[in-house]
Amino acid sequence: IIPMGGLAVIVNCVLALAAIFYAIIQECISINQVLDNDANVLLAVAAEVQLKGTSEHPRSTESSTVTLLNTLVQNIKEVDQRQTLFGFPITANLRNALFASVGTFMVNYLWNLLGPLLQFLDVHKAAAVMEKYFAEG
Repeated sequence: IIPMGGLAVIVNCVLALAAIFYAIIQECISINQVLDNDANVLLAVAAEVQLKGTSEHPRSTESSTVTLLNTLVQNIKEVDQRQTLFGFPITANLRNALFASVGTFMVNYLWNLLGPLLQFLDVHKAAAVMEKYFAEG
């Protein structure tokens, strides 16, 4: 039997690590969103430059600007490293699926652990114990 102090330390460590992991996943999602936004902004500017084509700017300057912007977009997509977990880009959907899986595992484990105890639980005896406990407190 694990002493209660040891159990408290284990639970606190697991909860702290879970909170840290969640914070790391959130930051990875933010980084990936910034990378996606950078590429989208550059593509939008390239499209805007192509559509405007005013007489103030020569066509060659406009063409070189669009080429430069498209090159920057390709550079962002190829060179900038997206944050991944086991090869999958970290997104909000991946985070939700990961925590749903861990939550389901924990509920299943606790249900298997406590199921036999709950099967033979006498509700009336439990209510009497609870009444006695709260009456003394």
